[in-house]
Amino acid sequence: MNEQMPEAESGARSTEVTPDQVRALLSAPDDWTLVLIEGHAEVVPSTGPAARRSAGALEVASGRDVAHLAGAGPATEDDVVALASRLSTMVAQLGA
Repeated sequence: MNEQMPEAESGARSTEVTPDQVRALLSAPDDWTLVLIEGHAEVVPSTGPAARRSAGALEVASGRDVAHLAGAGPATEDDVVALASRLSTMVAQLGA
């Protein structure tokens, strides 16, 4: 699998979690994770070269976590926006 997800990079480089990042995480293999790297949220694989580049990042939520929050069935656009907001709140609570 490609070690980069263009959808995950499309949002502003900030601590705000975007709907694009949520979509990327929901469509990624379970071992991908939402992390904070140098003050911005990013979706990265948990293993492989890209994971080594993100060593020291703060994990916010795994793909499995986000899929569980999304519930059964495909996520609607409203679900994705709500998840992005919820994850942004989690980031803020982490003090980022």
